[in-house]
Amino acid sequence: MCVRPELPEGLPEKRDIEHRIDVKDANIAMYRQQWRQSSEQQREIVRWVEDMMKKKLIQPCISPHAAPTFCGIPMTRMEDILDAMSGAYMFSTMDLMSAYYQVRMREEAIKFTAFQAPNGLWEYLVLPMGVCNAPATMHRLTSKLFRGLENTKSFYDDIYIFKKSRNIEYHLEALRKTLDILRDNKLYVKPAKCVFCAEEIPCLGDFVGRNGVRMDPDKVQTIKDWPVPRTQKELHSFIGLTGYVQRFCPEYASLTPTMFALLKEKVKRNTKIHFNDEQLENFKELERRMCNPPVLHLPDFSQPMHLRTDASKFAVGGVLFQVVDGVERPIEYISRKMKSAELKYPVQQQELLAIIHALATFRIYCLDNPPIVETNHKILVGLFTQQMANRRHARWYDILAEYQPTFSYLPRVKNGIADPLSRSPGLQPETKFFHDLSVTSFDDASLSLAINEVTTDTKLVTNIKKAYVKDRDAQAIFAAIKR
Repeated sequence: MCVRPELPEGLPEKRDIEHRIDVKDANIAMYRQQWRQSSEQQREIVRWVEDMMKKKLIQPCISPHAAPTFCGIPMTRMEDILDAMSGAYMFSTMDLMSAYYQVRMREEAIKFTAFQAPNGLWEYLVLPMGVCNAPATMHRLTSKLFRGLENTKSFYDDIYIFKKSRNIEYHLEALRKTLDILRDNKLYVKPAKCVFCAEEIPCLGDFVGRNGVRMDPDKVQTIKDWPVPRTQKELHSFIGLTGYVQRFCPEYASLTPTMFALLKEKVKRNTKIHFNDEQLENFKELERRMCNPPVLHLPDFSQPMHLRTDASKFAVGGVLFQVVDGVERPIEYISRKMKSAELKYPVQQQELLAIIHALATFRIYCLDNPPIVETNHKILVGLFTQQMANRRHARWYDILAEYQPTFSYLPRVKNGIADPLSRSPGLQPETKFFHDLSVTSFDDASLSLAINEVTTDTKLVTNIKKAYVKDRDAQAIFAAIKR
């Protein structure tokens, strides 16, 4: 019967014509990093994979050749683990004891682990620490073991169990299933690093609990005690530490550019560096802000996402947040300097740039949940009703259409989160050729007209010519040109 509603299970009939892929060198791995996907995309991909496996058209592998969606060893993202914990009421965590040493080496690979010691030459029978692919092997092991447990996530040798129910029996059941798997596979955890049935647990370098994500107090204390860097090496270490937790700091990108300038100087890393007044002020302000970090909200994908953005003459900034019980709860902050070409954009395009940048950064949260974009630029509220002025506008409109955002006007006086992100002096260009120009004589209703249509005084050119005659500097320049 050749007419069927769907393909039968199993491989197709073997025929004379089969597809072949030719490669120049089979020893070169053809691999691309997996991109992050929304929860809806993940569900659809998993559904498709399960359907293909049921039909026996695909099989598990560890091939070095891989394209996105089916990467060789798909590594779990920290953000995905945190997002999965959203709404959880009770948490547990475990850490495998000397995890690498609980994994055997393949017989044919043991010889490659040889190392020298004062008492001879040795080779590992278990997975050595520091081997290139050791983390990937550990991740393969734990992710395979807990793949069927919805409330258990692993990140290398760290295991996290969480449950939304307030009934402790449900959490204990999830914990029991995880421990049974560990016991059946003879994997051992370190008691000192176990936390069970807690309101908050250490997770991925931070602390995660019912109220959200807060910065590790030890990191806060380390930043607080950090002295003013004296060398590039010390400054690089400080930037590396603070960069890891920059999502807690609303103005991180505005306070670090002056310090990054010191890292660009071509000197030896142990050569002493000297902070000027602005750099020292930014360093102390960054320390102060990092020592008082906000608690970040774990996103609830069933509730609306709010995106508040702003642009100044030199930077764009924004914050993704949700409203919980009438209170705005930030999920993450972003801020960046404008590129040289972007500095020349009109005000409307700079405000739109801030929105485009924020949507791209928070794509995973906004793609399946059309965000409410709050902006203090009223002309953007009716953005989709305006005529496209150029190709850039058309490209940006296409990007916006993918997210289907709802625009909401927010007066600048109420834009207290995003506005400072883009207006910190640390982001402002050093060169200032023009005085600030501002529109002060228009109300909100006529603001878009003032931006899009400028009428010049017909007597302006005549008045400028008369002023040149009386200007000594201008006359000196004219005289030099004539000579």
